[in-house]
Amino acid sequence: MVKEYFFALPVYASRLIYGINWFAITPAFILIESQLHLSELEIGFVATSFFAGLMPFQFIGGILASRISPRFIVIIGLFLIGLFSILTGESENFLEIFMSHMSVGIGSALFSSPALALLSDGQDSRTVSRRTGIYNALFGIGSGIGITGWIIIDSITGWRISMFISGILALAVIPFMFRFTESNGTVYKSRDVPVTFKKIIMNKYRWMLGFSAGIGALSETVIGQMFVYYSEKTKIMSPLDSGITVSIYFIMGIFGGYLYGRHFGMSHHKTFIYVFTAIVTSLLFISIPAVSNLYILTGVVWIIGALTVALLTMLYYTVMSIDRNSRSMSFSLGFNNFMQKIIAVASPALFVYIALNANYSYSWYILGISGLILVFLYPGIYKNFNITGTD
Repeated sequence: MVKEYFFALPVYASRLIYGINWFAITPAFILIESQLHLSELEIGFVATSFFAGLMPFQFIGGILASRISPRFIVIIGLFLIGLFSILTGESENFLEIFMSHMSVGIGSALFSSPALALLSDGQDSRTVSRRTGIYNALFGIGSGIGITGWIIIDSITGWRISMFISGILALAVIPFMFRFTESNGTVYKSRDVPVTFKKIIMNKYRWMLGFSAGIGALSETVIGQMFVYYSEKTKIMSPLDSGITVSIYFIMGIFGGYLYGRHFGMSHHKTFIYVFTAIVTSLLFISIPAVSNLYILTGVVWIIGALTVALLTMLYYTVMSIDRNSRSMSFSLGFNNFMQKIIAVASPALFVYIALNANYSYSWYILGISGLILVFLYPGIYKNFNITGTD
């Protein structure tokens, strides 16, 4: 066990810094809106720009990792995150910050799926499930630490220094990945690769599986990116209180990632557990604007955080189970994340747009109900899809 964790330490360390970096800009939206003279809708588009870069490169990154080297693509991703985080801090107008933040999204896409593929190569079901839970939990820990930390740093030094620090952290973790020992089995050089990729893309159950976890993508994106901004606009919490709430939302992912990662792989009731978790997450998301008591509201947000990571852990585990010992795993994970980001890409801008044309309550209701509807695409409801694959 100790040897296993030591082997995976470079990926785990990189994932932690990746999480710290992911939401570095989020607490600064109010400051950016004021200093760069942006409108509310432009702030929504800045948040969305990250996912505009993230979405297509989840797909592209999976292909490159399968053909070249997951570790190499991970290193490139970390370099882009670091470089463009620093450049985001240098932005002086909407176009500059939009393009820089979009490039951070590109780097994030190149990191996430290839890094997970490195952890899963050639491993048994129990090990894959456990590593997936830890991998997702570390993102939550990093995000939780980061959001509160960035709020404090922003209040002292301004938002630009936060972006510089986050960029330097991403660059500093790159040497860890050079020490990771990559298996030859993670690279797919067969001439059949295009056929394999096409088979994955054309399988309707893959699409159904990816979209069924849509509430996970919406939760992570809207709560992670917009809750602090929403709290400040509606005056329901102070910036520090809302930042701490979101931080603990991510940290609560430790429990969801660990518990589901430890037990889901051995369960005989995977479909029920998956669908039930997704439905409860959706209903809690919808309830956010209806909760007036701040203590209950923070509790609801924290529970959503744990269930979101649990849901995404089950999703990734299912994808990796389908492609166990397959060299197309990086592509499969990238394709799965691509589908998640199709859902996430417009949600920050849509959240603000709905609020401007109605109110923020409708934003939570409409997005939450959309996530609830998507749950019923889960292919395990219609066939035995958990482990058996794509036939």
